[in-house]
Order: sequence, then structure tokens, then C-alpha cells
Amino acid sequence: MTKFDFTRPDASDALSPEANLVYGVGMLASRAAQIERTLCNHPGGRPENDAEHSFSLAVVAMSLAEQYYPELDSGLVAKYAIVHDMPEVYVGDTPTHDIDANGLAAKAEREQIGFKQLEEEYTPLAPSFVLLIRSYEAQADPESRYVRMLDKLMTVVIQFSDDFTTMKKAFNRTTHEAMVRTRIERFAKDYPDQQRILDLYWELARYMHDRTWPSKY
Repeated sequence: MTKFDFTRPDASDALSPEANLVYGVGMLASRAAQIERTLCNHPGGRPENDAEHSFSLAVVAMSLAEQYYPELDSGLVAKYAIVHDMPEVYVGDTPTHDIDANGLAAKAEREQIGFKQLEEEYTPLAPSFVLLIRSYEAQADPESRYVRMLDKLMTVVIQFSDDFTTMKKAFNRTTHEAMVRTRIERFAKDYPDQQRILDLYWELARYMHDRTWPSKY
């Protein structure tokens, strides 16, 4: 079995339906802790994994929604954040900091394959769980779109705990600013309704820039 070659464990006749759900979904969730993210490291250099990322996103997204976005269902926001990367258990994380249009298309196709396998394997076991992921993937409600854009911002947030070490190794101020601008411009085309989150992204990125590279190149 390769790192990202996950298959739902077979249900056991020795277990009740409830216990089989706990077993099967629990294995999926556990596997998320093995999916390492790119350019997102903890102090000491250990890569952040998908489980840690999803937890952080859920806490931030729920807290921000409850305080500043009362029109959103913060409970649904938290649910979406928790499950948003589950297809990556099957296909892994794809770096997007320097990705082109072809790479983005390949990423979307790969993640769709991962979701289809998850859907086939988990619908009989936990249909509401699969429906939640499907709803997030559809990006048809305000909560899912909010979470999708806040997810992008979390790539900046993780850098603060690492004292920006990872960013310093990978970029200078000019190249990082260019990367962030490119990403925000790309997101703004598909998510014009999430401009507030994109403004937060730029605000936090600039805050990081001023502390990582005090003088401009």
C-alpha cells in the first residue's frame, strides 16, 4: 500500500452497524493525520498534516463566523471545515503555490477521483457524512464558499507558529508578494462574494511580510 492508497476497511459481521461506522470513519479520519501539507510546517520543521489543518480551519472559521458573519450557520461552517480535505486521504495534498492552469485542472481531476472513491466506499456506511462532503464540494451555499476561501488564508496563519522559517527558505518578499497577489486574483474571479476573506488574506500576508522581510527587496 502506498502512502495515499487508502481503501475503506471491510465491515465486520462481529460488529454492530454503529460500531462499523465508528471503525470505518475512524480509519478515514486517522489516515488524514498522515497526509503531509506542503510549505506548512510546525516549529522544528515537522510538516502540518491534513487533520491538524482541518481542526485549525474549523476553529478559526467557526469563531470568525460567529463574531463577524452572523448570516452564516457556524455549525455548518465547522462541519465543512472538518471534512473539506477528506478526498485527499485517497490522493494526497497538491502544492498550489506555483501551480499553473494545467496543474490546477489536474488537481481538480485527481481530487474528484478521490471523492468518487470515498463516495462509493462510504455511502453505504455513513450516507450523511458523504452528503456533507458532496455539499461542500458543490460550493453552492455561502458556508461552503466561505470555508473554501478561508482555507486558502490558513496557509499564511500556519507560518506564524513557525516564525516564518519555511517562507524564508522558499521565498523572498518580492516573490512571496507576487505569489499571494496571483492567488488572490485567481480566487477573486471565482469567488467575488468572498472579497472580505480575500482582504483578510492580503492583510495577514502583508503582516507576515513586514515581520519576515522588514526591508523590501
